[in-house]
Amino acid sequence: ALPPWISTDGNRLRQILLNLVGNAIKFTTDGEVEVRAEAVPAISATKPPQVRIRVRDTGVGIPADRVNRLFKPFSQADSSTTREYGGTGLGLAISRRLAELLGGDIELSESSPTGSTFSVTISARPCPAPEGAKDPMYIDEVLTDLRDQLAILVDDNETNCDILTNLFNRWGMKSIAFTSPEAALEHLSTGNSADIVLLDMMMPKMNGLELAKKIREIHQPNEFPLLLLSSVGNSELRRLGDLSIFQKVIHKPIRLSTMLDSVLEALVSQSGKRAPSAHPFPEEKERLADKFPLRILVAEDNVVNQKLIRQVLKRLGYEPELVENGREALAALKDGEFELVLMDCQMPQLDGFETTKKIRAGSVGETIRSIPIVALTAGAMVGDREYCIAAGMNDYMTKPIRPEELKSILKSAFRKEM
Repeated sequence: ALPPWISTDGNRLRQILLNLVGNAIKFTTDGEVEVRAEAVPAISATKPPQVRIRVRDTGVGIPADRVNRLFKPFSQADSSTTREYGGTGLGLAISRRLAELLGGDIELSESSPTGSTFSVTISARPCPAPEGAKDPMYIDEVLTDLRDQLAILVDDNETNCDILTNLFNRWGMKSIAFTSPEAALEHLSTGNSADIVLLDMMMPKMNGLELAKKIREIHQPNEFPLLLLSSVGNSELRRLGDLSIFQKVIHKPIRLSTMLDSVLEALVSQSGKRAPSAHPFPEEKERLADKFPLRILVAEDNVVNQKLIRQVLKRLGYEPELVENGREALAALKDGEFELVLMDCQMPQLDGFETTKKIRAGSVGETIRSIPIVALTAGAMVGDREYCIAAGMNDYMTKPIRPEELKSILKSAFRKEM
């Protein structure tokens, strides 16, 4: 029941969610992290409608006697977490302040030794779509071919089944989900069929490829297409066997537009029609590195952020070197020739501010003292930028990184090197 468009500050909402999801991943070694959003109706004329977003994990949980420290600046549930996980605990304090500025709040709604759930609310007044905005979820001609089509989904993870079932329902499809390959095979063996069948690859007792072969012993390819959902790379998949039995392999994490395109393509090719494209925006084609070549060092301790920054830079044609803390950054600058440093502010062992001061003091050589250094930080409050500049940094980017902002930073750094 979420409205398709709301009026809020998208950058600040991203920062809040990045912090909550990042913390959940950081403290969850087994299981899953789940994000759910729901509409909260207006209570009165003075209290507008809200969106509530819950971030649930299956991590270590938070002891009851530590809960009151969670949202205090520079405090964590346990002082040992800084040594083990990095960071200072500033993110939750900033996130709560941002949520309040967006007309809501953050609270720890559940916690136990088997996991925690944080709940964030923001004011969410519905508004018209921006001019020229496109959303494939609401394009009737794209969804016509999906209405009333029956999808069978087989995935041993119940959350995956829940997410995809809800997605298919939003597209007007019908769906049956099985968490057991054996149960799905029994269903298809007793006179039941489908319009499309999606199989997870990595399942206990019987993987997706093995299940697909058994299904094809019962139902021929002209009856329905088979799609494979996989969390492993192509090279590992190929070692598991011939995948030509599948019309499409979809890699996790699944993008909505990729799933919509794949399902449409499979269904319409089965009926001989041409599939429309569900992508609302074109893929990134500009290789900025061809015009503005730079050797880039990224200092970032969070693995998720590392992957995101590397992916964005690689799409622009760059091959960055990544290190996990300030000490490694200083060593890399001594050994390598770099022209730009993207520096996370909060890192274990040696943070970005102290690392920058050492670089500016000449501890890694005179030629490196003036290298452009750009702060990467979750801090977005008044004064944060000035603090970074005062520490000796040249520029400042808030997380999550926005590609257009990064492009501008890279172009500026290249001109300074020239």
